[in-house]
This record gives sequence, structure tokens and C-alpha cells, in this order.
Amino acid sequence: MIRKLTKNLVKWNLYQKLFLKKVNITLQEMLMDIMEELGKWLKVSKIYQEKIPDLGHTILTSIEQEINTLTTISEKIFSKCTPLGYKLRDKYNKNWFRTHNFDDKRYPENLEDENSLQQQNKKIFKFIVPDKKPIGYITFFDNDIDVQDVKWIKDSKLNKYKKFNVSIDDDEIYLSQFYTFILDTNFLEDFILDIADDKVPCKTIIYSKTNFNIFAPYDGGVDLFLNNQMDLLEAKREFSDWISKRDDGL
Repeated sequence: MIRKLTKNLVKWNLYQKLFLKKVNITLQEMLMDIMEELGKWLKVSKIYQEKIPDLGHTILTSIEQEINTLTTISEKIFSKCTPLGYKLRDKYNKNWFRTHNFDDKRYPENLEDENSLQQQNKKIFKFIVPDKKPIGYITFFDNDIDVQDVKWIKDSKLNKYKKFNVSIDDDEIYLSQFYTFILDTNFLEDFILDIADDKVPCKTIIYSKTNFNIFAPYDGGVDLFLNNQMDLLEAKREFSDWISKRDDGL
């Protein structure tokens, strides 16, 4: 059992190096494997019970540090760019395209419209962001908003991040507080509808740790940023019926 745990720890060290090379290995799965083996060891070996707590603490501390490191890596993407769709378009225009929820209107007018845009954007989301627990960045333009009334925000446990300039005019400065969160995809439909129907005065983007793509919804459609050019072309073909028909792509 000790040998098996050691083997998993070696795999963990190898994983740390492979992740930075963009190998799609799930951190949570590796964590579960390690802790499962540690749990088995605790149950069958009373002899080592006095020594195990120190080892377990070492493992957990290492994992906690690595999670913090991964968070830091993901946030470096936005160190020089506000995590908002209209800001990212200027910096990553060659990796961007936009889809519209409707051809002839901006907001849903009935239940059929709501169902249609939810299904459309769910399909796009799952193609662009395959993560089970993707990272979200959000800012509120109304300080009085009661997030307790918004299920997907309440359950996301917002973490205070930093302030960014959200002014459309680069010559002006309007700082707004941003928060990070993990989007529970069980509430994906609510998230999509609340943003599309402008029910929550906020701006948000969802970032994939798996493929580094970005899903940036707004009240009318979605700005999409794909890290890989081949994936970008494939996505444009896949969602060609929903892509903006404007010359500027907006």
C-alpha cells in the first residue's frame, strides 16, 4: 500500500510538470486518487498511525500550494487586460468571434425564446468550455445588488480578486471590483438566461483551465475567444448559423 501511495506521489510530481505544457489532466481526479490511497492506508495500518498525520499534512499542504499556483497562472492572463469581452476583443481580436441570440431582436420575448437561447448557448458553452468547474470572473455595476437572490452567484462563493478599469474609453479610468468564482454548471441555464436577459447588472466571463478558451456572454449574444486557431475555425463552422452577420463581427 505504501508503495502504491508513493507511486501516486511520483505521478503527482510528473503531473505538475505536464500541466504547464498544457496536457489535459484533471487536478481534481489526481487529488482524489492520492487521498483515496491515503484513506486505505489509514484503515489497514495501525502501526503507522502515529507517523501518517505528518505525511498527510505534507501532502495536503503541497496540494493546497499547487492549487494556489494554478490559480495564479490562470490569472496572469488578465494581468494586463481587463477580463471583459469588449476589452479582450481589442487584445485578442484574431482569436475572437461573436454569436447572436436572435437575428431580429436583442432580448427574449417569451418562454419559447428563453428556451431557444438557453439551448443555443448551452451548446456553445460546452464546445468552448468543456470543464466541469470552470473559472469565472465577474464585476457588478450596481453595488446594491442582492446576490443572495441569484442562485448561481450565491452558490459560487465569490472571492475578491482585484480592481480593473472597465471604461470603454481607454483615456478614462473607471475602476470596478472583480471577483473570481467557480461556476457550477448545474446552474448553467440560469446563468445563461440571467445574462442574456440583463436580469443581473454585472459583466462576467468564463475561462477554461482545460483549453484556455473564454466564454463571455452579454445581453444579446456571446463573445468567444479560442486559444487554438484550428479550434477557432471549427467553432465558426459549427455555429455558423448564429455568428454575427455584421462586417465588424459585432
